[in-house]
Amino acid sequence: MTTAKPIELSRDIEASIVPSGDKVTLQKGEA
Repeated sequence: MTTAKPIELSRDIEASIVPSGDKVTLQKGEA
């Protein structure tokens, strides 16, 4: 699934970087 449209986060999201598995937090309002 790919999209050329940027999205804006409405809340903080916990995510993992693939393939390393490092945890990161994407901040609300980031695109």
